[in-house]
Amino acid sequence: MMRMNQKMAKLLAKANIDLSDEQQLNMQMVKHDFTEANGSVLLKNEYAHSRHIAAKYYQDKTGYECFVNHVHIPFKKGKKALLSSLGYLFSLGSL
Repeated sequence: MMRMNQKMAKLLAKANIDLSDEQQLNMQMVKHDFTEANGSVLLKNEYAHSRHIAAKYYQDKTGYECFVNHVHIPFKKGKKALLSSLGYLFSLGSL
């Protein structure tokens, strides 16, 4: 069972999305490439855009990893866009 706030639960119910239906989400899965840098595991594409930022600028490795690995997913209204965003998130969680 996945934990979520009430707004997300309402959004999924409104879009008729069942998170236990893997077939619905697997269609949106994304392949991720990773790289290791400074003792951290990073999303390769995000690291490529963040090479100008050094781990030494952060208090700890977690802060560095969070900065490099954060992503912004554009969202346009609609079920297809929501499934695409969820598929991206689930593909990260299944690694």
